[in-house]
Amino acid sequence: MSPPTKGSKDRTPLWDAIGIVRDRAPASPVPWTRGAAGDDVGGSIITVTGRRVWPLRPSEGDVSLEDIAHALSKTDRYMGHAPVFFSVAQHAVVVASMVPPAARAWALHHDDSEAYLRDLPAPLKALPELAFYMQAEQEWMATIGRRFSLGPFPEVVAAADRLALYCEGQWVFPVCGERDGWPTSYNDMPPFVRDRVLSGALSVPPRAWFDSWTPAMARAMYLEAHEWITGERVVEVQDA
Repeated sequence: MSPPTKGSKDRTPLWDAIGIVRDRAPASPVPWTRGAAGDDVGGSIITVTGRRVWPLRPSEGDVSLEDIAHALSKTDRYMGHAPVFFSVAQHAVVVASMVPPAARAWALHHDDSEAYLRDLPAPLKALPELAFYMQAEQEWMATIGRRFSLGPFPEVVAAADRLALYCEGQWVFPVCGERDGWPTSYNDMPPFVRDRVLSGALSVPPRAWFDSWTPAMARAMYLEAHEWITGERVVEVQDA
Protein backbone atom coordinates (compact mmCIF):
# COMPACT_ATOMS: atom_id res chain seq x y z
CA MET A 1 0.00 0.00 0.00
CA SER A 2 1.32 3.45 -0.90
CA PRO A 3 1.18 6.41 1.49
CA PRO A 4 -1.18 9.28 0.67
CA THR A 5 0.33 11.98 -1.51
CA LYS A 6 0.68 15.51 -0.19
CA GLY A 7 -2.73 17.15 0.04
CA SER A 8 -4.52 13.85 -0.48
CA LYS A 9 -7.80 13.32 1.35
CA ASP A 10 -7.21 9.57 1.30
CA ARG A 11 -6.42 8.92 4.94
CA THR A 12 -6.41 5.19 5.45
CA PRO A 13 -6.77 3.82 8.98
CA LEU A 14 -3.18 2.51 8.88
CA TRP A 15 -1.61 5.83 7.98
CA ASP A 16 -3.82 7.68 10.44
CA ALA A 17 -2.85 5.26 13.20
CA ILE A 18 0.89 5.79 12.79
CA GLY A 19 0.62 9.53 12.31
CA ILE A 20 1.94 9.71 8.76
CA VAL A 21 -0.59 12.25 7.50
CA ARG A 22 1.23 15.57 7.84
CA ASP A 23 -1.67 17.82 8.85
CA ARG A 24 -2.62 15.59 11.78
CA ALA A 25 -1.01 15.07 15.15
CA PRO A 26 0.62 11.64 15.61
CA ALA A 27 -1.61 9.07 17.20
CA SER A 28 -1.24 8.40 20.90
CA PRO A 29 0.68 5.24 21.86
CA VAL A 30 -1.46 2.13 21.93
CA PRO A 31 -2.13 1.19 25.56
CA TRP A 32 -1.14 -2.20 26.89
CA THR A 33 -3.75 -4.84 26.30
CA ARG A 34 -4.40 -8.23 27.80
CA GLY A 35 -4.21 -11.65 26.26
CA ALA A 36 -6.94 -14.25 26.35
CA ALA A 37 -5.62 -15.62 29.63
CA GLY A 38 -5.52 -12.17 31.23
CA ASP A 39 -1.75 -11.77 31.01
CA ASP A 40 -0.23 -8.40 30.17
CA VAL A 41 1.13 -8.48 26.62
CA GLY A 42 2.76 -5.05 26.67
CA GLY A 43 6.50 -5.27 26.12
CA SER A 44 6.24 -8.84 24.86
CA ILE A 45 7.08 -10.55 21.58
CA ILE A 46 5.82 -13.69 19.84
CA THR A 47 8.48 -16.18 18.74
CA VAL A 48 8.47 -18.54 15.77
CA THR A 49 7.31 -21.43 17.98
CA GLY A 50 4.37 -19.34 19.19
CA ARG A 51 5.71 -18.47 22.63
CA ARG A 52 4.98 -15.08 24.18
CA VAL A 53 8.23 -13.77 25.65
CA TRP A 54 9.01 -10.62 27.64
CA PRO A 55 12.55 -9.58 26.56
CA LEU A 56 13.11 -7.55 29.72
CA ARG A 57 11.78 -10.31 31.98
CA PRO A 58 13.83 -13.44 31.21
CA SER A 59 12.36 -16.77 32.22
CA GLU A 60 13.95 -20.19 31.87
CA GLY A 61 10.65 -21.56 30.60
CA ASP A 62 10.76 -19.12 27.68
CA VAL A 63 14.13 -20.33 26.39
CA SER A 64 13.66 -22.38 23.22
CA LEU A 65 16.53 -23.71 21.13
CA GLU A 66 14.34 -23.61 18.03
CA ASP A 67 13.48 -19.95 18.63
CA ILE A 68 17.11 -19.05 19.25
CA ALA A 69 18.42 -20.81 16.15
CA HIS A 70 15.70 -19.30 13.98
CA ALA A 71 16.18 -15.74 15.25
CA LEU A 72 20.00 -15.75 15.27
CA SER A 73 20.13 -17.18 11.74
CA LYS A 74 18.21 -14.13 10.52
CA THR A 75 20.04 -11.55 12.65
CA ASP A 76 22.81 -9.82 10.70
CA ARG A 77 25.90 -8.76 12.61
CA TYR A 78 27.16 -5.17 12.49
CA MET A 79 23.55 -3.91 12.33
CA GLY A 80 23.43 -4.98 8.69
CA HIS A 81 26.22 -2.63 7.57
CA ALA A 82 28.69 -5.31 6.45
CA PRO A 83 28.84 -5.71 2.65
CA VAL A 84 27.60 -9.31 2.96
CA PHE A 85 25.08 -10.99 5.22
CA PHE A 86 26.80 -12.59 8.21
CA SER A 87 24.43 -13.90 10.83
CA VAL A 88 24.89 -14.18 14.56
CA ALA A 89 24.20 -17.91 14.22
CA GLN A 90 27.10 -18.32 11.80
CA HIS A 91 29.35 -16.33 14.11
CA ALA A 92 28.35 -18.61 17.01
CA VAL A 93 29.16 -21.76 15.05
CA VAL A 94 32.53 -20.32 14.03
CA VAL A 95 33.38 -19.44 17.64
CA ALA A 96 32.37 -22.94 18.79
CA SER A 97 34.78 -24.44 16.24
CA MET A 98 37.70 -22.50 17.74
CA VAL A 99 37.67 -23.67 21.36
CA PRO A 100 38.45 -26.90 23.25
CA PRO A 101 35.58 -29.43 23.60
CA ALA A 102 34.74 -28.46 27.19
CA ALA A 103 34.05 -24.85 26.12
CA ARG A 104 32.11 -25.51 22.94
CA ALA A 105 28.62 -25.39 24.43
CA TRP A 106 29.15 -21.93 25.90
CA ALA A 107 30.88 -20.81 22.71
CA LEU A 108 27.89 -21.82 20.61
CA HIS A 109 25.44 -20.14 22.98
CA HIS A 110 27.47 -17.05 23.94
CA ASP A 111 25.23 -14.68 21.94
CA ASP A 112 21.88 -16.42 22.54
CA SER A 113 20.44 -13.41 24.38
CA GLU A 114 20.37 -11.60 21.03
CA ALA A 115 17.53 -13.86 19.93
CA TYR A 116 15.38 -11.93 22.42
CA LEU A 117 17.12 -8.54 22.64
CA ARG A 118 18.61 -8.21 19.12
CA ASP A 119 22.25 -7.62 18.31
CA LEU A 120 23.75 -4.27 19.28
CA PRO A 121 27.35 -3.23 18.53
CA ALA A 122 29.62 -3.15 21.60
CA PRO A 123 30.12 0.66 21.44
CA LEU A 124 26.36 1.14 21.77
CA LYS A 125 26.07 -1.33 24.64
CA ALA A 126 28.71 0.65 26.53
CA LEU A 127 26.57 3.80 26.61
CA PRO A 128 25.11 4.60 30.05
CA GLU A 129 21.72 5.14 28.43
CA LEU A 130 21.66 1.41 27.58
CA ALA A 131 22.49 0.14 31.06
CA PHE A 132 19.06 -1.52 31.13
CA TYR A 133 20.00 -3.46 27.98
CA MET A 134 23.23 -4.72 29.54
CA GLN A 135 21.34 -5.82 32.64
CA ALA A 136 18.75 -7.66 30.54
CA GLU A 137 21.52 -9.27 28.48
CA GLN A 138 23.25 -10.53 31.62
CA GLU A 139 19.98 -11.87 32.99
CA TRP A 140 19.20 -13.66 29.73
CA MET A 141 22.66 -15.24 29.57
CA ALA A 142 22.36 -16.47 33.14
CA THR A 143 18.91 -17.86 32.33
CA ILE A 144 20.15 -19.53 29.14
CA GLY A 145 23.14 -20.96 31.00
CA ARG A 146 20.77 -22.63 33.47
CA ARG A 147 18.46 -23.88 30.71
CA PHE A 148 21.27 -25.65 28.88
CA SER A 149 23.29 -26.54 32.02
CA LEU A 150 26.34 -24.70 30.69
CA GLY A 151 28.13 -24.14 34.00
CA PRO A 152 30.68 -21.34 34.54
CA PHE A 153 31.57 -19.20 31.51
CA PRO A 154 35.03 -20.21 30.18
CA GLU A 155 37.48 -17.35 29.59
CA VAL A 156 38.65 -19.02 26.39
CA VAL A 157 35.24 -18.26 24.85
CA ALA A 158 35.78 -14.52 25.29
CA ALA A 159 39.17 -14.88 23.57
CA ALA A 160 37.62 -16.88 20.72
CA ASP A 161 34.87 -14.29 20.33
CA ARG A 162 37.49 -11.57 19.99
CA LEU A 163 39.57 -13.60 17.53
CA ALA A 164 36.46 -14.24 15.42
CA LEU A 165 35.84 -10.49 15.41
CA TYR A 166 39.35 -9.87 14.07
CA CYS A 167 38.84 -12.50 11.36
CA GLU A 168 35.53 -10.91 10.40
CA GLY A 169 37.35 -7.58 10.20
CA GLN A 170 39.50 -9.04 7.44
CA TRP A 171 37.06 -11.27 5.58
CA VAL A 172 33.51 -10.02 6.32
CA PHE A 173 33.69 -6.28 7.04
CA PRO A 174 37.17 -5.00 6.06
CA VAL A 175 36.16 -1.32 6.17
CA CYS A 176 35.15 -1.64 9.82
CA GLY A 177 38.32 -3.53 10.68
CA GLU A 178 40.48 -0.89 9.03
CA ARG A 179 38.65 2.13 10.48
CA ASP A 180 38.66 0.70 14.02
CA GLY A 181 42.23 -0.53 13.77
CA TRP A 182 41.54 -4.19 14.50
CA PRO A 183 44.76 -6.26 14.48
CA THR A 184 45.62 -8.25 11.39
CA SER A 185 48.50 -10.27 12.85
CA TYR A 186 48.89 -12.34 16.00
CA ASN A 187 51.66 -10.09 17.29
CA ASP A 188 49.24 -7.14 17.40
CA MET A 189 46.49 -8.99 19.25
CA PRO A 190 45.83 -8.62 22.98
CA PRO A 191 47.82 -11.17 24.98
CA PHE A 192 44.69 -13.02 26.17
CA VAL A 193 43.95 -13.82 22.51
CA ARG A 194 47.47 -14.13 21.07
CA ASP A 195 48.79 -16.43 23.80
CA ARG A 196 45.89 -18.84 23.41
CA VAL A 197 46.40 -19.01 19.65
CA LEU A 198 50.13 -19.61 19.95
CA SER A 199 49.62 -22.25 22.64
CA GLY A 200 47.03 -24.10 20.58
CA ALA A 201 44.16 -23.38 22.98
CA LEU A 202 42.41 -21.56 20.12
CA SER A 203 42.08 -22.87 16.59
CA VAL A 204 41.81 -20.43 13.70
CA PRO A 205 38.99 -21.47 11.34
CA PRO A 206 39.68 -21.65 7.60
CA ARG A 207 38.86 -18.64 5.47
CA ALA A 208 35.87 -20.46 3.92
CA TRP A 209 34.04 -20.45 7.27
CA PHE A 210 33.59 -16.71 6.87
CA ASP A 211 31.79 -16.93 3.53
CA SER A 212 28.20 -15.80 3.93
CA TRP A 213 25.70 -18.52 4.87
CA THR A 214 22.02 -18.22 4.09
CA PRO A 215 19.69 -18.05 7.10
CA ALA A 216 18.51 -21.61 6.38
CA MET A 217 22.08 -22.90 6.32
CA ALA A 218 23.07 -20.96 9.43
CA ARG A 219 20.06 -22.27 11.35
CA ALA A 220 20.75 -25.86 10.30
CA MET A 221 24.44 -25.59 11.19
CA TYR A 222 23.63 -24.05 14.58
CA LEU A 223 21.18 -26.81 15.47
CA GLU A 224 23.54 -29.50 14.20
CA ALA A 225 26.38 -28.03 16.25
CA HIS A 226 24.19 -28.01 19.37
CA GLU A 227 23.23 -31.64 18.85
CA TRP A 228 26.83 -32.68 18.21
CA ILE A 229 28.17 -30.81 21.26
CA THR A 230 25.43 -31.62 23.78
CA GLY A 231 23.72 -34.72 22.42
CA GLU A 232 20.33 -32.96 22.64
CA ARG A 233 18.36 -33.64 19.49
CA VAL A 234 16.01 -30.94 18.25
CA VAL A 235 13.46 -30.59 15.48
CA GLU A 236 14.36 -27.78 13.10
CA VAL A 237 11.69 -25.14 12.51
CA GLN A 238 10.93 -24.93 8.81
CA ASP A 239 11.64 -21.59 7.14
CA ALA A 240 8.58 -19.59 6.20
